[in-house]
Amino acid sequence: MKKITFISVLGFLILSFTAFSQIKVDSNGNTTIKHGTFSQGNDAVLYLGATDHYIKSVFGYGVTIGTAGMTDWIKLRQYTGCVGLGREPQYALDVSGTIRAQTTIYPSDIRFKTNIQNLENPINKIKQIQGVSYNFSSNDTISQKYNNQSSFNKNFGFIAQDFQKIYPELVYEDSLGYLSIDYISVIPVLLEAMKKQQGIIDDLVARIETVEENCCNNTLKSASLATGTDTKLAGNEAVLYQNTPNPFREQTEIKCYLPEGAVSSALYIFNMQGLQLEEYRIKGTGDQLVRINGNRFNPGMYLYSLVVNGREIDTKRMILTK
Repeated sequence: MKKITFISVLGFLILSFTAFSQIKVDSNGNTTIKHGTFSQGNDAVLYLGATDHYIKSVFGYGVTIGTAGMTDWIKLRQYTGCVGLGREPQYALDVSGTIRAQTTIYPSDIRFKTNIQNLENPINKIKQIQGVSYNFSSNDTISQKYNNQSSFNKNFGFIAQDFQKIYPELVYEDSLGYLSIDYISVIPVLLEAMKKQQGIIDDLVARIETVEENCCNNTLKSASLATGTDTKLAGNEAVLYQNTPNPFREQTEIKCYLPEGAVSSALYIFNMQGLQLEEYRIKGTGDQLVRINGNRFNPGMYLYSLVVNGREIDTKRMILTK
């Protein structure tokens, strides 16, 4: 009878340890925690040291690592493989805080790419982007605790909702509706915009040099008007003075002197390609003044010429800024 009772108790214990034990070690050394009772609302926890630090298997979620009394810091979501540091992971690696690395690299081999196209109109799009400075704010207590420097330091970047209107392909939206920007991909856009801008600058420089050689040589230049005086440089000769101010933004004044016998006089405005843009008829003789409104032209460099009795007297340059 005693043998039967002993065998029954032993069998019950064996069954309990194999089917409902808290810790189970199989013949291969694999260890299972809370085997047989793992269910919703009943997480499996492995405490490290005392009960301050733990690794937890959360039913229906995945694995988390944390410290007692705080929100879990590391989270590995089940099925998706997403890892979160300080936040619920929405991407393969989702970090709330600052990442420091010696070097970061990105796959860029042409063998990884298809549908390769040149970037079109980079300058026009770049001009629409508004850069801003800001501080991070968060309702995430872990972010506030571990990301103090990023929260209080001033940051520079873009507003994703505005940026999305210009480059929607560089904006990502997570399952919670929050937007993020692929800042690295902005670099090629900036590079192409700079190359395009430099090409425009080089072209303008070449045109200015051509104009100076062919149009504004020394035989056409006259001395500038001395400050505070309208002294004529040649009593019976027409004179064209440099506009003031130059450069200008809103308005500039062009003075000239027309001698007796000036029957037909006009001031002409040309662009750097020689296309006439405006004509200002001048009546009378002596000191004359023509006011030019900047809102009639686009920012850039222009030429203005004084023509008296059908003869070009002088040509000068003026610069309109934004």
